[in-house]
Amino acid sequence: MGISKKCYLMRKRFVSLSLLLLLSGLASAQPQVVGEVQSYVAQKGDTLLAIARKYHLAIDHLCFANGWPTDATEIWEGTEVKVPAAHIPPQKPPAQGLVVNLPERLVYFYREGRLKKILPCSIGHPTKSRTPSFSARVTEKVKDPIWYPPEWSSLRGPVKPGKDNPLGDRWLGLSYGRYGIHSTYDPENVGNDVTHGCIRLFPEDLRQLFPQVQVGEPVYVTYETAKLGKDEQGRLVLATFPDVYHQSSPVGRARRLLQSAGVAWRPELTQQLKACTGLPIVVSAGNPKE
Repeated sequence: MGISKKCYLMRKRFVSLSLLLLLSGLASAQPQVVGEVQSYVAQKGDTLLAIARKYHLAIDHLCFANGWPTDATEIWEGTEVKVPAAHIPPQKPPAQGLVVNLPERLVYFYREGRLKKILPCSIGHPTKSRTPSFSARVTEKVKDPIWYPPEWSSLRGPVKPGKDNPLGDRWLGLSYGRYGIHSTYDPENVGNDVTHGCIRLFPEDLRQLFPQVQVGEPVYVTYETAKLGKDEQGRLVLATFPDVYHQSSPVGRARRLLQSAGVAWRPELTQQLKACTGLPIVVSAGNPKE
């Protein structure tokens, strides 16, 4: 199949409630797809991590799109890789701030009403430490943070900055609980559902984002297993993502999105959408409500 598995133990993988619901809602206006699906042929010495970072994605995004196991890290030379570099932005984005879609494992950063960055992220473990959906604000920005282990940790005492610090070299503290957005010294696990609830980014991504984010910046964490948008030809497209927390059926949500858009459901879509590849699937020549 052109992919080798490498299993290992260390793969770690305010706005009002009404606005949060709008972000996850079924409004009729459809966002424009950003980017496009690409193809890449693996070269000698390539790894899935290297390919993913080249396209500002995580390993998991490549695995979802290509039907590979998510514990894969290595790839054979000459393997063709489908790169899911086409994204459907949030339906009702904020003018300023960040939107995190947990099933999609992506962070969308907005400034002055424009989408500026799309970054891959890790999310909380599905059985031990789920990342909740919430709205919050950035309360602090810390470079080279010190980590104070919580009660569940076997570690004792503060952990100084360095490669043993699970917060990496950048930390954005949030006003909700003890959650935050931070970097990591273990980039292979970005994109997986492995954290204790925080949102983890590639170190280079958070270093670039860090100076652009201000204290007080709004952050919206949503849970959308299906998204509806428009491609550059004006066609309606659907993308589905794994229901990692078993909160929302991707196919069920997709059906509701199409119903809201006035598009009839086609039974043959079921299997495509069940795959949860993250790839946009064309479902209509246009939106009859627009």
